[in-house]
Amino acid sequence: MPVKNRVKVYQVGGVYHIYSRGIEGREVFRSDEDYLVFVSLLKRYLHNPTEEETSRFDKERPYIRRHKQEMNLHNDLKLLAYCLLPDHFHLIAKQESIDGITKLTRRLLTYYVMWFNKKYKRQGVLFESVYKAVLVPTDSKLLALSRYIHLNPAPRVVKRFGPVETVAASTPEYYPYSSYQYYLGGKKEDWLNTEVVLEEMGRLMPEKGYRQFVEEGGEQDLQEIADLILE
Repeated sequence: MPVKNRVKVYQVGGVYHIYSRGIEGREVFRSDEDYLVFVSLLKRYLHNPTEEETSRFDKERPYIRRHKQEMNLHNDLKLLAYCLLPDHFHLIAKQESIDGITKLTRRLLTYYVMWFNKKYKRQGVLFESVYKAVLVPTDSKLLALSRYIHLNPAPRVVKRFGPVETVAASTPEYYPYSSYQYYLGGKKEDWLNTEVVLEEMGRLMPEKGYRQFVEEGGEQDLQEIADLILE
């Protein structure tokens, strides 16, 4: 029987929710350094090589230069959003070449698991089986999914005003291990593409509109994106 959301062939131009969690619910990020290493790997593989780097590569031996160029996936995939939690991670990515997602996840997870195992003097698998991925079919689902993962770290607080009970979430903008901070304006990175999602907020102050959209809360998103998230 096929496993839900375990895609092996990805559509060029398709947007996917990619996620994986620690085996047996174990933590895959135990310290700030662990989170930072994972993010640094995303940057390494997805950054846009600059002219300065290109000129530096020219001074290196051909096989080293070729290896670095082959490892760079800037033209193969657009990373639209990410969020790292202690026992799992979320990526939203747009496939730009036939095997961009496969290349990124293979390199990212292989390197990170090797680094993690060496640091903590452990052996064996770290993540639960193979990573999972699911196609995000519509722009409205992409918006809802981005809000869901950006709110993932924010604790929900139940507030009662007399007979009325509401659920509020603390602001996610101060969580350092998600892409939400880049959606609020002022901070741009060439390895992360926020435009695809922000285009859905209109041309006038899209960052402000997105902040309001996210901080209104996402409890209503769960039904719409139930087929796109962790089982």
